Amino acid sequence: MPDQVELHYNPDPSAVIDDLAQWLVERAAEAVYQRGFFRWALSGGSTPRQLYALLASEAWQDKMPWQKTALFFGDERDVPPTHAESNYHMVDQALLQCLHTPPWIVGRWRTELDPAMALCVMQDVLVQSVPLSAEFIPQLDVVLLGLGPEGHTASIFPDSPVLRSTRWIEHVFVPDKNIWRYTFTLSTINQARHCAFLVTGASKAEIVRSVLTGGAPRLPASQVHPTDGQVHWFIDAAAYNGLNPSEARP
Repeated sequence: MPDQVELHYNPDPSAVIDDLAQWLVERAAEAVYQRGFFRWALSGGSTPRQLYALLASEAWQDKMPWQKTALFFGDERDVPPTHAESNYHMVDQALLQCLHTPPWIVGRWRTELDPAMALCVMQDVLVQSVPLSAEFIPQLDVVLLGLGPEGHTASIFPDSPVLRSTRWIEHVFVPDKNIWRYTFTLSTINQARHCAFLVTGASKAEIVRSVLTGGAPRLPASQVHPTDGQVHWFIDAAAYNGLNPSEARP
């Protein structure tokens, strides 16, 4: 496996979640020791929900330094925060309401505001709570990402103008979904110390192969290259589907 890509493989999807939870606990401890706080961008979706529920369980929640953890959302649908499709709503139910100790910061997208104001508020929160890299871009400790069947990640879809954006964050219309979304751009994602894809299920096997073998370099997920870190893939047998680690792109 090339240095820029680290594969965390488990045959069982539940073992993938356990492995990722332990990895996050270790990254959090590392960040707090080195920089005082852990800054993590969450992903939406049913599989990440399992991760959040695990971290909220009695056996796990005290392992995380929540009082020194800032949570953000790598993307969000432009719906009210109480909407069933809201990533914040999902995380609030699966994780936040269950924690004995609340996080230091929950930097949710203020979708109840008009888009221009919501972007300004998020930019201000990032400036105030996340250190800037040498490129003057917020440097998160971990960005958790999903992988769509067409190669999208966060709310960056193939051929989207957001792919070329040099801004930190964007409000973008997704024609295929007929919905507006907020998202961190690749400029911000690639400044993270660690990017981690969580991918399970046979439906993702084909796109996983395309991304990891370099067969589709223009796909958004293929353009996740942290400037100073690695891309970690937490993946199960169905999504892995016999991919030889030596095939993975550098």
